Amino acid sequence: MNDIKVLDCTLRDGGYVNKWDFGFKRIVKILKNLNNAKIDYAEIGFLKDCEYDKEKSVFNEIKEIENILPEESLYSKTVAMIVFGQFSKSKLVPKTPDIKLDSIRVTTLHVEEAQHMHAVFAIAADAVSMLAHQLAEHGVECQEYRRDAQAEQK
Repeated sequence: MNDIKVLDCTLRDGGYVNKWDFGFKRIVKILKNLNNAKIDYAEIGFLKDCEYDKEKSVFNEIKEIENILPEESLYSKTVAMIVFGQFSKSKLVPKTPDIKLDSIRVTTLHVEEAQHMHAVFAIAADAVSMLAHQLAEHGVECQEYRRDAQAEQK
């Protein structure tokens, strides 16, 4: 675990300054530059229940994120953030080959909300389970990932 990974949050955290109104062309350019600089993770904005505006780095659905990502593969992994309670869990979809978003980070505004985050993790566990079953149908075996197993290896 000696590798340091870099996450750039310009399009998410920087949005507090300009209300996430970077402009479509600038959003695409920032992502291209982060990729060219070989930044490990590019946090592209928020997933939020709102009206979608392509000029902003706030997205109402995961498929809207695909509009800003290039066709070719990126070096940078793409990450979006959800504030717990501000994005309908019914809009979370299992990862498929046509979804380029790599990860979703979840945060809370209040300590009490953290108690309810098990619903988010349950959805994630269901998505992982569905993916493992789909891969198994195609003859690909998946090893179970366990945080405690990783700790035992250290």
